[in-house]
Amino acid sequence: MNSIEDFINNADDSTKRRAKFFELNYNAPAVVHLTQSKKLYLGQKRNKKCRFCGKSSNETSFKNESHAIPEFIGNKVLIANYECDSCNLKFSTLLEGHLANYMNLSHTLSQVKGKKGVPSFKSNKKLSRIDIRKESVEVKNFDEDSISEINVDKGTISITANTPSYVPVAVFKCFVKMALTLLPDNELPYFLDTMDWINEQPHSNTKFKFRRLQLMKSFVSGVHPFDFITVGLSKRRESATNDVPYMIFFIAYSNYVFQIHLPLCSKDSHLTDVEMTFFPTAIDYTQGSAAFDRSIIDLKSTDWVKGDKETIVMGFNSVERKDL
Repeated sequence: MNSIEDFINNADDSTKRRAKFFELNYNAPAVVHLTQSKKLYLGQKRNKKCRFCGKSSNETSFKNESHAIPEFIGNKVLIANYECDSCNLKFSTLLEGHLANYMNLSHTLSQVKGKKGVPSFKSNKKLSRIDIRKESVEVKNFDEDSISEINVDKGTISITANTPSYVPVAVFKCFVKMALTLLPDNELPYFLDTMDWINEQPHSNTKFKFRRLQLMKSFVSGVHPFDFITVGLSKRRESATNDVPYMIFFIAYSNYVFQIHLPLCSKDSHLTDVEMTFFPTAIDYTQGSAAFDRSIIDLKSTDWVKGDKETIVMGFNSVERKDL
């Protein structure tokens, strides 16, 4: 291909339609590619003020590094200077723990490196488990607590297990909190209710009501097709032709792309519903939309989800059986 125009023209029809949707309705996204090893800091290093609770360095401490994108997703370098230690500790349990549980099995099998490496996955009964070794995936499977099924002829292993407990709305809020961390200062006044909402605890004690909260999830197979974290925010054009939300956020890493709109924005008070489409990635242009398994998940529930089953199928080159 000789140019970006050729690159776009060779895309499939679905990718072209989605690209046109974003061209008409949104400004080009502000994107951060976390490809560097040197740490990148958001906000000033002196006279710090927490954007989540409003307290200054005279009222609270800023001793710990607050990751703008959770460390369990693989972020080691993007640090927010405007998140205090108290809010950082609160959000780790109030929000991040729920997303970590929601993605636990997926992160293990996709080998997403968090703070302590790739997380192990343990069944509810704590017997069967999955561990990532240096050159292999080790599955311990007990008949009384089975989580895997091997098809030697097809060279596949199916993992079916219960995800750890989580609250759906907390998963959604965790993505919102990432977006609020990345927002430029001049955009924050439009999201005061959004800020109040992510700080609510418990999640069931809320003054905000939603018809739905859509998490747009895309999965593409392979070994880390997104080999670094990319995050982006895209703002609605003044000339937008559709009733679309003011701000959308997306994050791509490993095998996943997640996309949300930022709810409770004062510039969206006229919207009765949210219209969105999947943001086209570089893989859409090179491999086609069919490369992705895409779904839209409603995460508005404030109830705990327990015993939610998830099945993931993987291919393998060889398998070694060990009798314990």
